[in-house]
Amino acid sequence: MRSRTLTYLVLGITVTAGVCLYEGWIISRRQAQLEALQQAYEHLVADNHQLRQQQNTAHNQLTLATDDATAKLSEAVSQDPIASAALGAWRDRVGQLRQWASKMPDKTIPEFALLSDDDWLNASKGGDLNSEIGARLALFAVRQTAKVKFAQQLQTALQKYLRAHDDQLPPSMADLQPYFDNPVSDAILQRYAITGTGPLNGNPGDGPPTILERPDAQVDDIFDTQMGIYAHGMSSHSTMPRAIMHTNEILQVAITAYKQSHNGEAPQQVSDLQPYFTEPVDENALGKIGWGWPTN
Repeated sequence: MRSRTLTYLVLGITVTAGVCLYEGWIISRRQAQLEALQQAYEHLVADNHQLRQQQNTAHNQLTLATDDATAKLSEAVSQDPIASAALGAWRDRVGQLRQWASKMPDKTIPEFALLSDDDWLNASKGGDLNSEIGARLALFAVRQTAKVKFAQQLQTALQKYLRAHDDQLPPSMADLQPYFDNPVSDAILQRYAITGTGPLNGNPGDGPPTILERPDAQVDDIFDTQMGIYAHGMSSHSTMPRAIMHTNEILQVAITAYKQSHNGEAPQQVSDLQPYFTEPVDENALGKIGWGWPTN
């Protein structure tokens, strides 16, 4: 009996020792794994720090290179009489267009605040800035650029609102204000209106726009457009009266025919086009649009 008890006791001690050794091995292994993970983490931190340093260095080098290139370009332009004259002419045209905007504030819109110098430059490159009609056409181009810029911001704000409200349309334009990346003036928001209520599904993309530029927000009775904004797109259509639009279509056909008959040379006066008109032209409409706009 004592022998059996002693045997059990020795066996129990042996098993316990084996379990302890096994647990010790497990703990030792886990410690080794933990140390390996710790070392890997430290390597990652070091690599990340190095990558950030490299990124900052590259960014600083790019900034210096860009500044240097801009300085060299400015220096080259200043030393090149032709380039300097061209740059001066562009600046003069921008100044002239801005003067027209000051003379005709009724042809400007609050979205002009979103325009860059390049936007003004692009609008002033072509066309006649020595006449009121030419200036109105240039301001039309400026307005269109400004409207598209705002429409892009408005569409982003609308999408954010819809995601936050289970695709329910906002009750008013003011409800979209918190969803713009940058605050938008009330003067801009008041030029647009929500066209529907309820869920977005009730406003399919091929139906009316979710947001529409108000008809009474048009500032030019001939050269203007109306913007429409959907949740995933936008539209723009001319608000030119149909009679004037038809006259312009006749005019463009005549200008194209004249240029084809004169080796690409543009007509100098409206009388040059008389043989090329395919039907009688409304002289009143012709005077309103300016006979040479837009030349093909």
